[in-house]
Amino acid sequence: MGCQIFRSKKKIEEERKQQESLVENQMYIIINDENKSQQQVQVKGRNQQIQNSRLTINNPQSLSIISHSSKKLGYSLQEINIKILPKQTNIDKNIQNYRGVAEMNNNKQVFQNQQQIDVFRVNNNINQQNQQQQNLSQVILLNNTNQQSQQKKQIQEIQQSVPQQQIQQNNKNINSNVQQENEIITPFNEESIFKRCFMIDVNELKIGKLYAQMVKQVNTFTLEIILDQIIPIMINNKQLLQSQTVTWLIQVLVNLSNCDIKSTYAIFEDGVISKEILIILIDAIIDKIVCAVAKPQKLQWQADREEINKYNGLENQIATQVYDMLFGQMIKTNYEISFENLEHPALNYLLTYLDTKCQPEDAFRFLDLITKRELLRCQKVDLLDCVYQLKASLLLDKLSLYPKLTDLLFQNSWAYGKFQIYKFGRDIQQYSIFGSIISLSTFPGDFPHVKLVFGNQEKSLLILQETYRGPIYEIINKMADIFLRIIRRGKEAQLQLFTYIIKLIEINLNLEKLNQTQNINKCCFQGMMFNLQQILLEIFNPFIYNTEQANARLSKINLDLLASVKTHPLFSKIYSNAGLMAPLKTVFIPQDKSPVLDPMTVLYLLIQRIGGLSQRIINNYAHSYVHYQIDKQFFGPYSRITQLSEIEKATFDTLFLHPKSIQNTIQFLSFQSKLALSLLDENYKPKYPYGLLYNQFMQDVPNYCFIYNSNGVALDYLDEVISIVEFTIITMKYQDLIEDIHLRCKGIELFYIFNEYMILYDSKNALMSFKIFSENKIIQNFLIQGLIQSYIDRDRIKMSSILPAIRFKKAICQLFKYALTNHRNIYENKFLEFVNMNSTTYQNFAFVYINDIKEMVDQCVQATKKIKLEEETLANQYSLLNTQEKALKEILRLIEIHRCIVDWEGAIELFNNIILFTKIEPKAFLIEETRQQFAQNLNNVLQQLNGEGNSFLKAKFLVQLQMNPQDISKNIIEIYVNLQDQPLFWDEIIMNNQQLQIQSLYQLVNNMSNQYTISNDLLYKFSQIINNLQQLRNEFNQIMNDLSKDPNLEDRYLDSLTRNLMTDPVMLPNSKQIVDRVTIKRYLIKKQEDPFDRSFLVAEMLIEQKELKLEIKQYMDQKKNQLRQLRGNTQNFYA
Repeated sequence: MGCQIFRSKKKIEEERKQQESLVENQMYIIINDENKSQQQVQVKGRNQQIQNSRLTINNPQSLSIISHSSKKLGYSLQEINIKILPKQTNIDKNIQNYRGVAEMNNNKQVFQNQQQIDVFRVNNNINQQNQQQQNLSQVILLNNTNQQSQQKKQIQEIQQSVPQQQIQQNNKNINSNVQQENEIITPFNEESIFKRCFMIDVNELKIGKLYAQMVKQVNTFTLEIILDQIIPIMINNKQLLQSQTVTWLIQVLVNLSNCDIKSTYAIFEDGVISKEILIILIDAIIDKIVCAVAKPQKLQWQADREEINKYNGLENQIATQVYDMLFGQMIKTNYEISFENLEHPALNYLLTYLDTKCQPEDAFRFLDLITKRELLRCQKVDLLDCVYQLKASLLLDKLSLYPKLTDLLFQNSWAYGKFQIYKFGRDIQQYSIFGSIISLSTFPGDFPHVKLVFGNQEKSLLILQETYRGPIYEIINKMADIFLRIIRRGKEAQLQLFTYIIKLIEINLNLEKLNQTQNINKCCFQGMMFNLQQILLEIFNPFIYNTEQANARLSKINLDLLASVKTHPLFSKIYSNAGLMAPLKTVFIPQDKSPVLDPMTVLYLLIQRIGGLSQRIINNYAHSYVHYQIDKQFFGPYSRITQLSEIEKATFDTLFLHPKSIQNTIQFLSFQSKLALSLLDENYKPKYPYGLLYNQFMQDVPNYCFIYNSNGVALDYLDEVISIVEFTIITMKYQDLIEDIHLRCKGIELFYIFNEYMILYDSKNALMSFKIFSENKIIQNFLIQGLIQSYIDRDRIKMSSILPAIRFKKAICQLFKYALTNHRNIYENKFLEFVNMNSTTYQNFAFVYINDIKEMVDQCVQATKKIKLEEETLANQYSLLNTQEKALKEILRLIEIHRCIVDWEGAIELFNNIILFTKIEPKAFLIEETRQQFAQNLNNVLQQLNGEGNSFLKAKFLVQLQMNPQDISKNIIEIYVNLQDQPLFWDEIIMNNQQLQIQSLYQLVNNMSNQYTISNDLLYKFSQIINNLQQLRNEFNQIMNDLSKDPNLEDRYLDSLTRNLMTDPVMLPNSKQIVDRVTIKRYLIKKQEDPFDRSFLVAEMLIEQKELKLEIKQYMDQKKNQLRQLRGNTQNFYA
């Protein structure tokens, strides 16, 4: 019912100030119930995560009801509903009341003398002077007789900071309190209490609002009269509306609850009654309230028996009234939100009764009807304050204090979801309190109107982010506290909670199917999975708060449970399609019995599985970031388009970049990497059950690091990043550690963190990151080979990645450049060792790399020509276009220009690395598998940039953006000079590059000399090389002409594929064709087949032609001698 009692703002303010004053001067120390104790432990635990792990706290005991001493609550005749407001009694008024009570009953044992009153006043003064002393009193009284051992321990801890004299005085005060409590043993004024609490007016013959003749017939109102006559009369009387009867029951419950509970009695403002009698009366009233809600037909109420599984059915008006009066009220001002009902002792009595004395089916029905109404409020979403969702989280927190009620709610309720009815993730989100409140997010895909709010120019984006993330993370923290409380209760409660979370994951598994929009729309919001993961991280991460803790906890993970996730009855459904690291390397070993479900390992498995359901939102974030960067670059930071992109990115940043989210996520990713690394032996071979680990974290690591690095926060957690990088670089080198080649390639994206910081040499984080390369032994040992292997893998696959191919290769080149220059003393020798080994891996790398230099330049040239042509076309048609068409074409043109510039930058970076490689080892690309292609590709690039068709270099956008593709020509000049003493290279150019146009090289020298972009010394050396090449070309042509005059000799000496002169002829076993070994080996890198008949072929099957090889060698030696005699001053070409 919507009838509530609203007090004036002035009165509310006066009561608030009075309460604040009373708290400071309170005489009685309130014994906290489990609810307050839990809150204190949780706050302390969150502030001291390093010292206190959440899961190690003992199971809480049964609920103890909080005691409140309160003023009498007045109710007007017109008020149907009530506002429950617990109050605390002023010390002086309490003392006066006790004096009056003593006089009325002539009971000298109540207060023996004035000295006791003075002691209370002394206590009050001490509490005002020293807050620590008050805390000591609370701790001692809280643990009075039942926890004496714990009391002594707490006293000893506090005594270290409290003066001994004050402690002694306080102990005397406490003894006085205890003595006084023991002395008050005789109830008095019992009938007056009964009349007031049950609203019996003897003068007007009324019970509440009911005129009752029987009142004048009662001489004394006793417990029996109340139970046998008063309550039945009020329940069965037809004169009252049912709402009036329910109001009376709740008012009586509130009146009875407003007392101060001692060990055996209850103190009211107007007297004292036995605690046993109080509990009997309260139980009797609560029983009627529960029956009225859960079983209205049995008591002949006029309400219908509501179908609890029907979301829109609210036929039971009694349930609505009880919810409104006991659960649903709140005070909201501009400064604070108060949910006072949830802290009132009346509600504590009600929930305790449901938990301990009520039939389970009645308790469940009562709570389900109540939580259904709470759920209806949760559907009203206001992300600015989330007031209804915060209220709902506090209700769930309150209910979680009661073990049996929690057990009922997790089975099939509106609180946590009716899985028996609803089968999709979106259903659980809409039709459960838990799903509704943790679905709150600022992700635009979940709540599109967020972008409109964030577009408000009156507040900065940072202020809006802080405003919105606060309530959401308050709910996350509250739900973490609830789950933690359940976990502490033992194995049965843990299993129930974990089963519930697994159900949530299971019905949302379609979130992984990124291309199936229809299925995704049936799942929950992305924010729900994100928040659920954050809740579990809040519980798990105190174990791994720093490196020492994380390392210590590795041994606590149940490896048998990790290995059996695909077959375990609890996890099999959510892990059935999960990808594994290397299942063939460590085959699953069945166990005799099911592994133990320890909380830490189960939490680990749940958190990482939720990560697999969050890929869509991460991809959306990446797109928003890229769009923002592009818009800012091309339209400027103040354009409307850029502002809209910035707003969309800010909606993601609100939750992704919350400091707690960053810390929890990156610490967990680090722990996953540590766990995987711990399952490798000293030779980096996998140990059981390494291969059976879920491989999702290898996808999550680069994704989240991309997000954090894009916002400059990744290296704030340098220790965690180092742990991640160590494992990543190992898997890049040892391919068999990850079977999925896509995940191996994504590892390099992680290293882009350091590329971003290489430019910012004044950054503190950059200086820290540099140390990783110079001090970390794992990176020193594996970086070079890891980068090379990753480069090869990336070329073999077509993948959708945050880093596209061009940026991927640019990132590797930058890392090579950084490692081989800034840490030359470490990585130069590593590179030389790897090159000289001439392994298959290096051969593949060299082949891929030299092909990339041609392909990337071809791609850049074609893109530049296309843009130049569009520039000319647009200039002729510009006047014919309307404003909208002009704007659209301009946007598309700018996007193409951006891509083209990025491609040119990547190509230049590739050539920069060739200069670096050839300086360290000139023979780096002169191995037999690659030197021919190397020479050809360099020649091809030179011709494109300096031949007749290079007019594209005059494109306007290249000039405007100061991009000069001729930098590549300058790089090739430097490469030629680096190789001037390598005869293999020059022989290759002369003998197998007939298309080399010497004249274009002369033109290049002229252009470079006019541009002053290259040193005179370097240009002179290159000019000498060209002169020598011209002379050698003429002479070699003459020799080849001589060879062509003998057709038989020409057929024998020339390669069947390339028609170049062979140096190491081999026969193909099936086709019987003879080709040069270097030709076929280069071909076999691409395909293991005979190029003539497509039969299977590998290098080991080649048939060496020794006699022909010797014959060709003799012929070549003869010709080379002739060449050397003719060269004259070009002997520096050869060593």
